[in-house]
Amino acid sequence: MHQFIKPKLFGHAKNHFQKVKDLVRYCSYDQPYDKSEVIWLYGQKRELVDLFNAYKIPQIYHADIAANLVCKSCGNHDFDLHSYIGTEDEKDNQIHIKLVEADRKFKRKIIDLQEYIKFYPSLVLDNPLARKIQKEIESQTLPTCVLEKFDCFRSRIVGDAKVFNSVDLGAPDVGIARIGRYNHPGQSVLYVSESRDCSVAEILDDYHQPALIWVQKYHIDRITNILDLKIDWGGFLNFESVLFTALLNNNVLERRMSKDNSTWKPGYLLTNFVADCAKKAQYSGIRYNSSKYSDSNIVLFDPKHNSIQAVDKPEVFIHDPQPPVVR
Repeated sequence: MHQFIKPKLFGHAKNHFQKVKDLVRYCSYDQPYDKSEVIWLYGQKRELVDLFNAYKIPQIYHADIAANLVCKSCGNHDFDLHSYIGTEDEKDNQIHIKLVEADRKFKRKIIDLQEYIKFYPSLVLDNPLARKIQKEIESQTLPTCVLEKFDCFRSRIVGDAKVFNSVDLGAPDVGIARIGRYNHPGQSVLYVSESRDCSVAEILDDYHQPALIWVQKYHIDRITNILDLKIDWGGFLNFESVLFTALLNNNVLERRMSKDNSTWKPGYLLTNFVADCAKKAQYSGIRYNSSKYSDSNIVLFDPKHNSIQAVDKPEVFIHDPQPPVVR
């Protein structure tokens, strides 16, 4: 197989390369996507040819320098003059400093808590960090949101010829539900997604494979006091809780779980604890980032809340996504 050999850089070309090689903090492969379009979140988006011109690099060196660049975030090294990269701006620097400080303060304690809760899930409040998590949630200082005139979705895979109704797509009854990210086994809560595509992504092992899907749309008139743990890279800058910054940055609350039949889901023990604290503190639910899609999910602790209304009957649609376009 032919292997591309990067052109070697000498003299002025090498000097110009040194100016820009550390600026490639992110690339297209580091960004989330919605259907087939990249959503640029990380870094200041710039086309390489514009970056080279800004640094007054002679055009004769452009192609060779582009071919030698490597993304600091993911290691991608397939660049040409019209590739887009993400440079680090002052906002990125501030966020990076904040995340490093949060990790310095809490990362080791978070790891210890995750191990502790595996062995003693019913005694988790014996752990000092667990008590701090409960205290922060009950302090009512974390962000909240209101769901008002809000449409959301639930999905299920079409498995046979049965025609589903709204009850089939609703929350499982008490005693039936499996353990979830924010519910213990048997607890009845309603998980919904902010978009149809997000709800589909949540139930599929591979979003890019076609499938037949049942989808139920819901309309929420008004539900207040939702604990808002949805956050993107830029949101860390104004997120005041250092503890929850560390929890979110270390993927503790959003980690993707395997879809096996095991009843032992240790990755959900800490998120179940967070849900217990939130319910005790009178939150109506939790909004959080999807681990599979660019939108967010919401768990509602009272699935029979009178503001939640199914819109018409569930519908079947053919999920046939196009491969993501990465530029």
